[in-house]
Amino acid sequence: SGTDNCSALHIQALQSWALLLTICHTSEVKKKLDIHLQKLPHLLTCGDVNMRIAAGETMALLFELAREADAEFNYKDLESLACTLKSLATDCNKHRAKVDRRKQTNVFLRSIFDLGPPLLLDAATIKAMRIPREEHVNNSAAFKARTKARSKLRDKRADVG
Repeated sequence: SGTDNCSALHIQALQSWALLLTICHTSEVKKKLDIHLQKLPHLLTCGDVNMRIAAGETMALLFELAREADAEFNYKDLESLACTLKSLATDCNKHRAKVDRRKQTNVFLRSIFDLGPPLLLDAATIKAMRIPREEHVNNSAAFKARTKARSKLRDKRADVG
């Protein structure tokens, strides 16, 4: 629990720092890029999925800010970073929980395709989307009746041959 709190604190600090960068002057952003752009890729290999997600989002923000400041911006380890991000997006290692892999893949895909944050549905909306039990029972009964009728027809056709 202590390490979880520490990890959550680090994640919040990284996200807060990224938020502050969005209001910084271009000259200040360039200084921060020079200092921190080399450090952030190491966070992409962290064991905590939320830290990897926060690091990936922060890297994306830094690249966006760098390109706004300088259209000719080039990152020297771009191939290495691209490989790391690709491996994270398609991560299927057994040592990572399935929920963590799915969450990480969804976040990276939503970021890549600019889909925005996931929709938050309340219980009433989810309940309204479900098929009511009565309708399900009626559909099951109709399916069973169709199956019986077809099997009777098939048996008669089989005897003709």
